[in-house]
Amino acid sequence: MNTATKPLGKTEVTKALIEAGIKLFSARGIKAITIRDIAKEANVNSVFIYRHFDNKDGLVSAVVSTLFDRMESIKLEDEDSGEQMLYKSVLTIRTQPEIFRIFAHLSLENEGDFFEGIKSPYFQQMIDKIRESQKQGKLYNKIDPEVLLASSYALGLGWHIFKPMLIGLAGLDSTSKTTPKQIEQLWFDMISRSRS
Repeated sequence: MNTATKPLGKTEVTKALIEAGIKLFSARGIKAITIRDIAKEANVNSVFIYRHFDNKDGLVSAVVSTLFDRMESIKLEDEDSGEQMLYKSVLTIRTQPEIFRIFAHLSLENEGDFFEGIKSPYFQQMIDKIRESQKQGKLYNKIDPEVLLASSYALGLGWHIFKPMLIGLAGLDSTSKTTPKQIEQLWFDMISRSRS
């Protein structure tokens, strides 16, 4: 039982429910979590989920929106190059793994509708910088910048989720701190040296 102080007021209750959703969805997936689980974790009555989000899908949408806001908290600088933008996309996965665990659960549980229609200045800024670097010949330019960005997330996500299996299959040292950096280096070498 959650013994934390009960949140009071709409803002606190909403925040507590979203944070509980993030914690539980990240750990166990979306379908495995009930409204009662979320309310218990948030230390509120389950009626508040219906009051503030209509239903569990409404809460999941709020969680996804919150996670995209957190992704955008990794500051993109105007002077960042396309290469730096791609690095930051992979870095997001290492620094905020709960975001991508939830995204993976949504995808694997056939709940991808929560991603439809997302328009973000953050992603558009990254794509514009990647396109600029492609025009300057600094990045592989035979595929769309959107595909480069998506594949950088795919690389980071795949490594993050399947790391134990990949380490075991390849016979790598599970305590090595250099392996993730080497994977990132390989990725950036591939997209920057294959420009023709």
